Amino acid sequence: MRTTPGFDPKKEQARLLGLMGLGVTFGCELIAGLAIGWLLDQWLETGHLFLIIGTILGLLVGTLGFFKAAMKANRAAAARAQSLSESDS
Repeated sequence: MRTTPGFDPKKEQARLLGLMGLGVTFGCELIAGLAIGWLLDQWLETGHLFLIIGTILGLLVGTLGFFKAAMKANRAAAARAQSLSESDS
């Protein structure tokens, strides 16, 4: 079985699990916005006003968090590729 130089399966698995956590975090932020909006609507008897606002806010927070974490992962991957290319030369 051939392995790629500089490839560590355990590190790669940890990286992939971290990326999978992005999806879980996004979903939780969306559900939190929905739940808070629904609770406010029930408490204030405002129909679906806060449900819609909570959903929009949950989407915004989730999207911003996703892009922030994705950019961080992208920078880490670029640094890893840079260090591998420097060690090869």
